[in-house]
Amino acid sequence: MLVSAILYLLLPALQASAFALDQNAVITRGENKPNSTTTLLVNAIVGKENISSVECWAVEPGYQISAQTGNNVLQLGDLSNASYSLWPNSGGPIDLGFHNAPAIQWVVMLTGSANITFPNVTSNLTVGPGELFIAADVAGTSAIGHRTVGDSGSTVLQMPFQDGITVNHTVVNRTGPCT
Repeated sequence: MLVSAILYLLLPALQASAFALDQNAVITRGENKPNSTTTLLVNAIVGKENISSVECWAVEPGYQISAQTGNNVLQLGDLSNASYSLWPNSGGPIDLGFHNAPAIQWVVMLTGSANITFPNVTSNLTVGPGELFIAADVAGTSAIGHRTVGDSGSTVLQMPFQDGITVNHTVVNRTGPCT
């Protein structure tokens, strides 16, 4: 029941941000094409060698054609919970400072936008309404974490993975976000 409700909330976000990697390694919009192999490319904030950075992941096994006409379905992994966060509405940007992800989780920017930066790394990640990413730089993987500066009044959906085990994926880019 929880997963069904979460997927209902996520459908517009997935439609807005779903990009695919086809068999020829060409990045395309995720589309409902029979017999095509497409997947969601997602930015992942990771902690490696005690430093946070952003990578691009291709979710596996990719979209599966549903028995329902017109639907491609992509499993987001086993989720343990979901929370809806409302950032304070101060009228200006809100700086959440450097922090580690509280859990290995999907994050969906429902409204507003944010810029995420990393110490000792030149790449940054900018997310807008309807975009989702994975935050996996939990304590023990990164000393400082990442810094988030976003629009005040933004709303964010956070969905931790069950037992901290991420969705199956292949790393497409280890040195920056998905393009």
